Amino acid sequence: MKKLSFVALKYRDFRLLFLGLFISRIGSEMQVVAVIWHLYLLTNSPLSIGYIGLARFIPLLPASFIAGVVADKYDRRTIMLISQILLTLVTMIFILLVFTSQITPMMIYILIGVNSLVASFDSPARQAIIPHLVEKKDLLNAISLMTLFWHTSKVIGPAFAGLLIASSGLNSIYVINALTFTVVIVGILMMNKKEFVVKEIVSFNIKTVK
Repeated sequence: MKKLSFVALKYRDFRLLFLGLFISRIGSEMQVVAVIWHLYLLTNSPLSIGYIGLARFIPLLPASFIAGVVADKYDRRTIMLISQILLTLVTMIFILLVFTSQITPMMIYILIGVNSLVASFDSPARQAIIPHLVEKKDLLNAISLMTLFWHTSKVIGPAFAGLLIASSGLNSIYVINALTFTVVIVGILMMNKKEFVVKEIVSFNIKTVK
C-alpha cells in the first residue's frame, strides 16, 4: 500500500495556497449547511432547499463559457485574489442581513447565485496556477493533495457546522466563514509574485518553441 506523501508542501507558495484554501473551504462547507438550515427555518418547506441547486446552476450557464478564457488570459493569482475578496463580501452581506433580521429566502437565493458566479471564475484559475507553484515531478502529488483537502473539508465542515448550530446558532457560522476567507487572501498576497511571473514566461517560451 502506497504511503500518503506531502512532498508538494515543501514549496512555499503551494503551501500557502493549500493551507489557505483548506481552512477557507471548511468555512464554506460550514456555511452550506447553515444556509440549508436557515432556509428551512424561514420557509418550513423542503422544496425551498431544492431551489438552492437551481440558484447555484443558473449563474454557471453564462460563466462556463468565459471563466476558462479569463483564467488563460489574465494573471491567475489576481483572479483568485479578486474572487476570494468578492466571496468574502457575499458572506459579509449574509452577516449584515442576518444580524439586522432582514434576511429572506429570496435574498439567500440571490447571494447563493452570486457566490456560485464568483466561484466559477475562481476554480479554473486555481487549477491552472498549481503547475506554476511546484516542479513537474511533484505536480501529481500537488493535485492529489488538493483533491484530498477538497474531500476532507466536505467532512469536517458539515460536522463543525452541526456542532455550532446546536451550541451557538447560525450567526456564528457566517462570521467564521468570513474569517476563514481572510486566511486564503493573506496566503495569496504572500505568494511570490515575481517567481510566478518568471515561471509563466518560461512556460510560454517552451510552448512557443514547440
